[in-house]
Amino acid sequence: MKKATFVIFALIIFFNDYSIKKVYSKSNNHLKNNTDLEYRDFIYNPDIKTVNLYPDKNIRSKIEPPAINIASPNQLILEFDELYQDAGYFQAKIIHCTWDWQPSDIRSIEYLSAYNEFDIHEYEYSVYSRIPYTHYTFVLPRVVLPGNYLLVVYDRDNPDELAFSKRFMIYDQIINIAFSYGESMGVREQRTHQQIDFILNYSKIDLFNPQRDIKVVVRQNQSWVTAIYNLKPTQIDEFKKELEYRPFNLENNFFGGNEFRFFDLNSVIAPGRNVDRVFIKEDRVDAFLLQDKIRKKEFYSIWDDLNGGFIISNIDGQDPRLESDYVNVHFFLQSPQKLNSDIYIFGKLSNYDLLPEYKMKYDDELKGYIADALLKQGWYDYIYYTPDDLYAVEGSHFETENDYEILVYIKPQGRTYDVLAGYVSFNTGRRN
Repeated sequence: MKKATFVIFALIIFFNDYSIKKVYSKSNNHLKNNTDLEYRDFIYNPDIKTVNLYPDKNIRSKIEPPAINIASPNQLILEFDELYQDAGYFQAKIIHCTWDWQPSDIRSIEYLSAYNEFDIHEYEYSVYSRIPYTHYTFVLPRVVLPGNYLLVVYDRDNPDELAFSKRFMIYDQIINIAFSYGESMGVREQRTHQQIDFILNYSKIDLFNPQRDIKVVVRQNQSWVTAIYNLKPTQIDEFKKELEYRPFNLENNFFGGNEFRFFDLNSVIAPGRNVDRVFIKEDRVDAFLLQDKIRKKEFYSIWDDLNGGFIISNIDGQDPRLESDYVNVHFFLQSPQKLNSDIYIFGKLSNYDLLPEYKMKYDDELKGYIADALLKQGWYDYIYYTPDDLYAVEGSHFETENDYEILVYIKPQGRTYDVLAGYVSFNTGRRN
Protein backbone atom coordinates (compact mmCIF):
# COMPACT_ATOMS: atom_id res chain seq x y z
CA MET A 1 0.00 0.00 0.00
CA LYS A 2 1.38 3.39 -0.93
CA LYS A 3 2.11 5.64 2.05
CA ALA A 4 -0.34 8.39 1.05
CA THR A 5 -3.15 5.94 0.43
CA PHE A 6 -2.45 4.23 3.72
CA VAL A 7 -2.59 7.49 5.64
CA ILE A 8 -5.94 8.41 4.06
CA PHE A 9 -7.27 4.94 4.84
CA ALA A 10 -6.14 5.20 8.45
CA LEU A 11 -7.66 8.65 8.92
CA ILE A 12 -10.98 7.51 7.50
CA ILE A 13 -11.00 4.50 9.78
CA PHE A 14 -10.28 6.53 12.89
CA PHE A 15 -12.40 9.61 12.33
CA ASN A 16 -15.55 8.75 10.39
CA ASP A 17 -18.47 6.36 10.63
CA TYR A 18 -16.28 3.32 9.96
CA SER A 19 -14.46 3.62 13.28
CA ILE A 20 -15.08 1.01 15.95
CA LYS A 21 -16.34 2.25 19.27
CA LYS A 22 -14.84 0.89 22.46
CA VAL A 23 -16.90 -1.76 24.17
CA TYR A 24 -16.64 -2.05 27.93
CA SER A 25 -20.19 -2.31 29.28
CA LYS A 26 -22.98 -4.77 28.67
CA SER A 27 -25.37 -4.09 25.83
CA ASN A 28 -29.13 -4.04 26.31
CA ASN A 29 -30.51 -6.62 23.95
CA HIS A 30 -33.92 -7.75 25.11
CA LEU A 31 -35.71 -10.25 22.92
CA LYS A 32 -39.20 -11.56 23.57
CA ASN A 33 -39.47 -15.29 24.24
CA ASN A 34 -38.57 -17.45 21.22
CA THR A 35 -40.32 -15.36 18.58
CA ASP A 36 -37.02 -13.62 17.80
CA LEU A 37 -34.95 -16.80 17.97
CA GLU A 38 -32.98 -17.52 14.81
CA TYR A 39 -32.66 -21.23 14.06
CA ARG A 40 -29.10 -20.79 12.85
CA ASP A 41 -25.72 -19.67 14.13
CA PHE A 42 -26.48 -16.17 15.31
CA ILE A 43 -25.18 -13.69 17.88
CA TYR A 44 -27.85 -11.47 19.46
CA ASN A 45 -25.64 -9.69 21.99
CA PRO A 46 -22.83 -7.66 20.33
CA ASP A 47 -20.64 -8.12 23.41
CA ILE A 48 -20.44 -11.85 22.69
CA LYS A 49 -17.41 -12.76 20.60
CA THR A 50 -15.45 -15.76 19.30
CA VAL A 51 -18.15 -18.38 19.72
CA ASN A 52 -16.80 -21.85 18.90
CA LEU A 53 -18.55 -25.20 19.22
CA TYR A 54 -16.41 -28.21 18.36
CA PRO A 55 -15.89 -31.93 19.09
CA ASP A 56 -13.48 -32.67 21.91
CA LYS A 57 -11.05 -34.91 20.01
CA ASN A 58 -7.75 -33.17 19.32
CA ILE A 59 -6.24 -29.75 18.72
CA ARG A 60 -7.33 -29.63 15.08
CA SER A 61 -10.90 -30.50 16.06
CA LYS A 62 -11.42 -26.86 17.05
CA ILE A 63 -11.92 -26.08 13.36
CA GLU A 64 -14.10 -29.14 12.69
CA PRO A 65 -17.89 -28.94 12.37
CA PRO A 66 -19.94 -29.62 15.52
CA ALA A 67 -21.06 -33.11 14.49
CA ILE A 68 -20.43 -36.31 16.47
CA ASN A 69 -21.62 -39.90 16.43
CA ILE A 70 -24.15 -40.64 19.16
CA ALA A 71 -22.05 -43.66 20.16
CA SER A 72 -18.83 -41.66 20.39
CA PRO A 73 -17.22 -40.98 23.78
CA ASN A 74 -16.38 -37.50 22.56
CA GLN A 75 -18.45 -34.53 23.61
CA LEU A 76 -19.05 -31.09 22.15
CA ILE A 77 -17.23 -28.18 23.76
CA LEU A 78 -18.47 -24.60 23.66
CA GLU A 79 -16.18 -21.60 24.16
CA PHE A 80 -17.04 -17.93 23.92
CA ASP A 81 -16.06 -14.51 25.26
CA GLU A 82 -18.08 -11.64 26.66
CA LEU A 83 -16.50 -8.20 26.36
CA TYR A 84 -17.14 -7.42 29.97
CA GLN A 85 -14.86 -8.46 32.81
CA ASP A 86 -17.47 -9.35 35.38
CA ALA A 87 -18.86 -12.84 35.02
CA GLY A 88 -22.41 -12.92 33.75
CA TYR A 89 -24.88 -15.62 34.57
CA PHE A 90 -25.59 -17.56 31.42
CA GLN A 91 -27.78 -20.58 30.89
CA ALA A 92 -28.24 -22.85 27.90
CA LYS A 93 -31.02 -24.94 26.48
CA ILE A 94 -31.13 -27.39 23.59
CA ILE A 95 -33.86 -27.40 20.96
CA HIS A 96 -34.47 -30.36 18.67
CA CYS A 97 -34.93 -29.35 15.03
CA THR A 98 -36.22 -30.85 11.80
CA TRP A 99 -33.92 -31.82 8.97
CA ASP A 100 -34.31 -28.33 7.47
CA TRP A 101 -33.73 -26.50 10.77
CA GLN A 102 -37.20 -25.71 11.97
CA PRO A 103 -38.31 -26.42 15.55
CA SER A 104 -39.65 -29.96 15.88
CA ASP A 105 -42.73 -31.00 17.84
CA ILE A 106 -41.06 -33.34 20.32
CA ARG A 107 -40.53 -32.44 23.96
CA SER A 108 -37.08 -32.10 25.52
CA ILE A 109 -37.79 -35.05 27.82
CA GLU A 110 -37.63 -37.26 24.72
CA TYR A 111 -34.06 -36.28 23.78
CA LEU A 112 -32.51 -35.21 27.11
CA SER A 113 -32.07 -37.14 30.34
CA ALA A 114 -31.91 -33.92 32.38
CA TYR A 115 -34.02 -30.81 32.75
CA ASN A 116 -33.47 -28.57 29.73
CA GLU A 117 -31.82 -25.71 31.57
CA PHE A 118 -28.05 -25.82 32.00
CA ASP A 119 -25.90 -23.35 33.93
CA ILE A 120 -22.67 -22.14 32.30
CA HIS A 121 -20.52 -21.64 35.35
CA GLU A 122 -16.97 -22.24 34.10
CA TYR A 123 -15.35 -18.91 33.34
CA GLU A 124 -12.02 -17.07 33.57
CA TYR A 125 -11.06 -13.42 33.23
CA SER A 126 -8.72 -12.08 30.57
CA VAL A 127 -5.19 -11.12 31.56
CA TYR A 128 -3.33 -8.01 30.30
CA SER A 129 -5.86 -7.46 27.50
CA ARG A 130 -6.58 -3.90 26.40
CA ILE A 131 -10.26 -4.70 26.05
CA PRO A 132 -11.20 -6.81 29.09
CA TYR A 133 -13.33 -9.91 28.59
CA THR A 134 -14.56 -13.03 30.32
CA HIS A 135 -13.93 -16.40 28.71
CA TYR A 136 -16.55 -19.14 29.15
CA THR A 137 -16.33 -22.89 28.61
CA PHE A 138 -19.23 -25.33 28.60
CA VAL A 139 -19.38 -29.08 27.94
CA LEU A 140 -22.67 -29.88 26.23
CA PRO A 141 -24.86 -32.52 27.84
CA ARG A 142 -25.48 -35.66 25.82
CA VAL A 143 -28.68 -36.11 23.88
CA VAL A 144 -30.27 -39.52 23.38
CA LEU A 145 -31.69 -39.04 19.87
CA PRO A 146 -29.67 -38.43 16.70
CA GLY A 147 -30.73 -35.33 14.82
CA ASN A 148 -30.31 -31.58 14.36
CA TYR A 149 -30.10 -29.41 17.45
CA LEU A 150 -29.91 -25.74 18.28
CA LEU A 151 -27.98 -24.64 21.36
CA VAL A 152 -29.43 -21.41 22.77
CA VAL A 153 -27.50 -19.39 25.35
CA TYR A 154 -29.28 -16.63 27.28
CA ASP A 155 -29.12 -14.51 30.42
CA ARG A 156 -30.07 -16.62 33.42
CA ASP A 157 -31.84 -13.75 35.19
CA ASN A 158 -33.70 -12.69 32.06
CA PRO A 159 -34.34 -15.61 29.68
CA ASP A 160 -35.72 -13.22 27.06
CA GLU A 161 -32.26 -11.69 26.70
CA LEU A 162 -30.61 -14.05 24.23
CA ALA A 163 -26.83 -14.18 23.86
CA PHE A 164 -26.38 -16.46 20.84
CA SER A 165 -27.57 -19.63 19.13
CA LYS A 166 -25.44 -22.36 17.61
CA ARG A 167 -26.31 -25.40 15.47
CA PHE A 168 -24.94 -28.88 16.08
CA MET A 169 -25.61 -32.38 14.77
CA ILE A 170 -25.69 -35.78 16.45
CA TYR A 171 -25.76 -38.70 14.01
CA ASP A 172 -26.23 -42.47 14.04
CA GLN A 173 -24.58 -44.31 11.16
CA ILE A 174 -27.66 -46.30 10.16
CA ILE A 175 -27.27 -45.43 6.48
CA ASN A 176 -23.94 -46.04 4.79
CA ILE A 177 -22.67 -43.41 2.37
CA ALA A 178 -20.29 -44.14 -0.51
CA PHE A 179 -19.15 -40.94 -2.19
CA SER A 180 -16.97 -39.67 -4.99
CA TYR A 181 -15.98 -36.20 -6.16
CA GLY A 182 -14.33 -34.54 -9.10
CA GLU A 183 -14.73 -31.86 -11.71
CA SER A 184 -18.20 -31.14 -13.02
CA MET A 185 -19.68 -33.21 -15.83
CA GLY A 186 -21.07 -30.00 -17.32
CA VAL A 187 -19.20 -28.61 -20.29
CA ARG A 188 -19.35 -24.97 -19.17
CA GLU A 189 -18.90 -25.87 -15.50
CA GLN A 190 -15.98 -28.25 -15.94
CA ARG A 191 -13.27 -25.73 -15.01
CA THR A 192 -15.17 -23.93 -12.24
CA HIS A 193 -17.31 -26.51 -10.41
CA GLN A 194 -16.93 -29.63 -8.30
CA GLN A 195 -19.38 -32.52 -8.47
CA ILE A 196 -20.36 -34.69 -5.50
CA ASP A 197 -21.84 -38.11 -6.34
CA PHE A 198 -22.89 -40.66 -3.74
CA ILE A 199 -24.80 -43.86 -3.06
CA LEU A 200 -26.88 -44.47 0.07
CA ASN A 201 -27.36 -47.97 1.45
CA TYR A 202 -30.33 -48.29 3.81
CA SER A 203 -30.25 -52.07 4.34
CA LYS A 204 -30.11 -51.63 8.15
CA ILE A 205 -33.57 -50.12 8.32
CA ASP A 206 -37.01 -50.72 6.79
CA LEU A 207 -38.41 -47.75 4.91
CA PHE A 208 -41.80 -47.94 3.24
CA ASN A 209 -41.00 -45.19 0.74
CA PRO A 210 -37.25 -44.40 0.78
CA GLN A 211 -37.59 -41.72 -1.90
CA ARG A 212 -39.99 -39.82 0.34
CA ASP A 213 -38.57 -40.75 3.75
CA ILE A 214 -34.90 -39.94 3.05
CA LYS A 215 -33.74 -36.30 2.93
CA VAL A 216 -30.22 -35.33 1.94
CA VAL A 217 -28.19 -32.17 2.55
CA VAL A 218 -24.71 -31.54 1.15
CA ARG A 219 -22.66 -28.59 2.32
CA GLN A 220 -19.26 -27.16 1.51
CA ASN A 221 -16.83 -25.74 4.07
CA GLN A 222 -19.42 -25.70 6.89
CA SER A 223 -21.59 -23.13 5.13
CA TRP A 224 -25.35 -23.46 5.25
CA VAL A 225 -25.63 -20.49 2.86
CA THR A 226 -24.47 -22.57 -0.11
CA ALA A 227 -25.78 -25.97 1.09
CA ILE A 228 -27.70 -28.13 -1.39
CA TYR A 229 -31.08 -29.46 -0.22
CA ASN A 230 -33.71 -31.78 -1.68
CA LEU A 231 -31.54 -33.86 -3.99
CA LYS A 232 -33.54 -36.68 -5.55
CA PRO A 233 -32.12 -40.14 -6.29
CA THR A 234 -31.37 -40.84 -9.94
CA GLN A 235 -31.45 -44.62 -9.56
CA ILE A 236 -33.09 -47.00 -7.07
CA ASP A 237 -32.02 -50.58 -6.38
CA GLU A 238 -34.73 -52.06 -4.17
CA PHE A 239 -32.96 -55.43 -3.96
CA LYS A 240 -29.73 -53.90 -2.57
CA LYS A 241 -31.67 -51.14 -0.79
CA GLU A 242 -29.57 -48.46 -2.44
CA LEU A 243 -30.26 -44.98 -3.72
CA GLU A 244 -27.84 -43.48 -6.21
CA TYR A 245 -27.40 -39.72 -6.59
CA ARG A 246 -25.79 -38.74 -9.92
CA PRO A 247 -28.10 -36.05 -11.33
CA PHE A 248 -27.62 -35.09 -14.95
CA ASN A 249 -28.83 -31.53 -14.41
CA LEU A 250 -25.80 -30.73 -12.20
CA GLU A 251 -27.87 -30.25 -9.04
CA ASN A 252 -24.99 -31.83 -7.14
CA ASN A 253 -22.47 -29.23 -8.32
CA PHE A 254 -20.74 -26.62 -6.18
CA PHE A 255 -18.59 -23.72 -7.28
CA GLY A 256 -15.06 -24.85 -6.48
CA GLY A 257 -14.28 -21.34 -5.34
CA ASN A 258 -10.73 -20.39 -4.45
CA GLU A 259 -8.38 -21.08 -1.60
CA PHE A 260 -9.21 -18.84 1.33
CA ARG A 261 -7.22 -15.71 2.01
CA PHE A 262 -5.64 -15.49 5.45
CA PHE A 263 -3.87 -13.27 7.93
CA ASP A 264 -1.67 -14.02 10.93
CA LEU A 265 -2.29 -12.08 14.15
CA ASN A 266 -0.49 -14.47 16.47
CA SER A 267 1.47 -11.44 17.60
CA VAL A 268 0.67 -7.73 17.71
CA ILE A 269 4.30 -6.93 18.50
CA ALA A 270 5.69 -8.61 15.38
CA PRO A 271 2.82 -8.76 12.86
CA GLY A 272 2.58 -11.93 10.79
CA ARG A 273 1.80 -12.69 7.18
CA ASN A 274 -0.60 -10.43 5.28
CA VAL A 275 -0.65 -7.85 8.08
CA ASP A 276 0.69 -4.50 6.92
CA ARG A 277 0.84 -2.45 10.12
CA VAL A 278 -0.31 -2.61 13.72
CA PHE A 279 -0.98 0.39 15.94
CA ILE A 280 -1.03 -0.25 19.68
CA LYS A 281 -2.63 2.16 22.10
CA GLU A 282 -3.40 1.87 25.77
CA ASP A 283 -7.00 0.83 25.22
CA ARG A 284 -7.05 -0.64 21.67
CA VAL A 285 -5.08 -2.34 18.93
CA ASP A 286 -5.62 -1.67 15.22
CA ALA A 287 -4.28 -3.98 12.53
CA PHE A 288 -4.33 -2.98 8.86
CA LEU A 289 -4.13 -5.89 6.46
CA LEU A 290 -2.24 -5.74 3.21
CA GLN A 291 -4.33 -4.58 0.28
CA ASP A 292 -6.29 -7.39 -1.34
CA LYS A 293 -6.86 -7.67 -5.07
CA ILE A 294 -9.68 -9.17 -7.10
CA ARG A 295 -8.67 -12.72 -8.09
CA LYS A 296 -11.42 -13.58 -10.57
CA LYS A 297 -9.14 -13.55 -13.63
CA GLU A 298 -6.05 -14.96 -11.93
CA PHE A 299 -4.80 -18.50 -12.44
CA TYR A 300 -5.39 -20.97 -9.63
CA SER A 301 -2.68 -21.04 -6.96
CA ILE A 302 -2.21 -23.81 -4.42
CA TRP A 303 -1.74 -23.21 -0.71
CA ASP A 304 -2.92 -24.85 2.47
CA ASP A 305 -5.76 -23.14 4.28
CA LEU A 306 -8.29 -23.80 7.02
CA ASN A 307 -11.23 -23.65 4.59
CA GLY A 308 -12.57 -20.56 6.28
CA GLY A 309 -11.76 -21.47 9.87
CA PHE A 310 -9.79 -19.66 12.54
CA ILE A 311 -7.44 -20.70 15.33
CA ILE A 312 -7.10 -18.55 18.44
CA SER A 313 -3.40 -18.28 19.22
CA ASN A 314 -0.95 -15.81 20.74
CA ILE A 315 2.81 -16.21 20.75
CA ASP A 316 3.20 -13.09 22.90
CA GLY A 317 1.70 -14.83 25.95
CA GLN A 318 1.23 -18.21 27.59
CA ASP A 319 -2.53 -18.76 27.40
CA PRO A 320 -4.18 -17.60 24.15
CA ARG A 321 -7.65 -18.05 25.64
CA LEU A 322 -7.05 -15.33 28.23
CA GLU A 323 -4.01 -13.31 27.11
CA SER A 324 -5.03 -12.58 23.53
CA ASP A 325 -6.07 -9.06 22.66
CA TYR A 326 -9.14 -8.13 20.69
CA VAL A 327 -7.89 -6.32 17.60
CA ASN A 328 -9.69 -3.93 15.26
CA VAL A 329 -8.84 -5.59 11.95
CA HIS A 330 -9.18 -3.36 8.87
CA PHE A 331 -9.78 -4.93 5.46
CA PHE A 332 -9.21 -3.23 2.13
CA LEU A 333 -10.11 -4.66 -1.30
CA GLN A 334 -8.85 -2.78 -4.33
CA SER A 335 -11.46 -2.12 -7.00
CA PRO A 336 -11.26 0.69 -9.60
CA GLN A 337 -15.04 0.91 -9.56
CA LYS A 338 -17.96 -0.27 -7.49
CA LEU A 339 -19.17 -3.75 -8.40
CA ASN A 340 -22.76 -4.70 -9.19
CA SER A 341 -22.97 -7.00 -6.17
CA ASP A 342 -22.63 -6.45 -2.44
CA ILE A 343 -19.40 -7.76 -0.93
CA TYR A 344 -19.17 -9.58 2.40
CA ILE A 345 -16.22 -10.81 4.41
CA PHE A 346 -17.01 -14.49 4.76
CA GLY A 347 -15.70 -17.40 6.84
CA LYS A 348 -16.03 -18.83 10.30
CA LEU A 349 -15.33 -15.34 11.61
CA SER A 350 -18.78 -14.41 10.19
CA ASN A 351 -20.43 -17.73 11.18
CA TYR A 352 -20.18 -18.69 7.48
CA ASP A 353 -23.08 -16.32 6.97
CA LEU A 354 -23.78 -13.02 5.20
CA LEU A 355 -23.95 -10.70 8.19
CA PRO A 356 -24.57 -6.93 7.98
CA GLU A 357 -21.56 -6.15 10.15
CA TYR A 358 -19.30 -7.91 7.62
CA LYS A 359 -20.70 -6.09 4.60
CA MET A 360 -18.07 -3.86 2.96
CA LYS A 361 -18.50 -0.25 1.91
CA TYR A 362 -17.08 1.25 -1.25
CA ASP A 363 -14.88 4.32 -0.83
CA ASP A 364 -14.64 6.50 -3.95
CA GLU A 365 -11.49 8.26 -2.77
CA LEU A 366 -9.58 5.09 -1.94
CA LYS A 367 -10.91 3.20 -4.97
CA GLY A 368 -11.76 0.14 -2.99
CA TYR A 369 -13.96 -1.57 -0.43
CA ILE A 370 -13.31 -1.20 3.28
CA ALA A 371 -14.60 -2.89 6.41
CA ASP A 372 -13.41 -3.64 9.89
CA ALA A 373 -14.03 -6.33 12.47
CA LEU A 374 -13.16 -6.80 16.12
CA LEU A 375 -11.37 -10.15 16.26
CA LYS A 376 -9.42 -12.04 18.89
CA GLN A 377 -5.77 -12.68 18.13
CA GLY A 378 -5.03 -15.73 16.03
CA TRP A 379 -4.89 -17.07 12.49
CA TYR A 380 -7.94 -16.32 10.31
CA ASP A 381 -9.18 -17.47 6.92
CA TYR A 382 -11.65 -15.43 4.88
CA ILE A 383 -12.90 -14.73 1.38
CA TYR A 384 -14.86 -11.91 -0.22
CA TYR A 385 -18.33 -13.27 -0.98
CA THR A 386 -20.62 -11.70 -3.58
CA PRO A 387 -24.14 -13.20 -3.33
CA ASP A 388 -25.47 -11.70 -6.59
CA ASP A 389 -22.53 -12.93 -8.66
CA LEU A 390 -20.84 -15.82 -6.89
CA TYR A 391 -17.07 -15.53 -6.88
CA ALA A 392 -17.04 -12.28 -8.85
CA VAL A 393 -14.11 -11.30 -6.61
CA GLU A 394 -12.46 -14.64 -5.82
CA GLY A 395 -12.92 -16.62 -9.02
CA SER A 396 -13.75 -20.33 -9.04
CA HIS A 397 -11.60 -23.36 -9.91
CA PHE A 398 -12.37 -27.07 -9.96
CA GLU A 399 -8.94 -27.79 -8.40
CA THR A 400 -9.68 -25.92 -5.16
CA GLU A 401 -9.35 -27.98 -1.99
CA ASN A 402 -12.62 -27.97 -0.04
CA ASP A 403 -14.30 -29.74 2.86
CA TYR A 404 -17.67 -31.40 2.25
CA GLU A 405 -20.31 -33.05 4.42
CA ILE A 406 -23.19 -35.30 3.37
CA LEU A 407 -26.04 -35.46 5.88
CA VAL A 408 -28.80 -38.04 5.49
CA TYR A 409 -32.07 -37.78 7.41
CA ILE A 410 -34.92 -40.23 7.78
CA LYS A 411 -38.30 -40.12 9.46
CA PRO A 412 -38.79 -43.59 10.98
CA GLN A 413 -42.20 -45.19 10.67
CA GLY A 414 -44.50 -44.12 13.46
CA ARG A 415 -42.26 -41.19 14.44
CA THR A 416 -42.94 -37.48 13.98
CA TYR A 417 -39.34 -36.30 14.04
CA ASP A 418 -36.32 -36.47 11.74
CA VAL A 419 -33.30 -38.61 12.57
CA LEU A 420 -29.79 -37.87 11.29
CA ALA A 421 -29.16 -41.44 10.13
CA GLY A 422 -26.02 -40.96 8.06
CA TYR A 423 -23.11 -38.54 8.04
CA VAL A 424 -19.76 -38.34 6.31
CA SER A 425 -17.18 -35.59 5.93
CA PHE A 426 -14.33 -35.57 3.46
CA ASN A 427 -11.80 -33.32 1.80
CA THR A 428 -11.07 -32.95 -1.89
CA GLY A 429 -7.33 -33.15 -1.44
CA ARG A 430 -5.85 -31.66 1.73
CA ARG A 431 -2.14 -31.18 1.26
CA ASN A 432 -0.96 -31.01 4.87
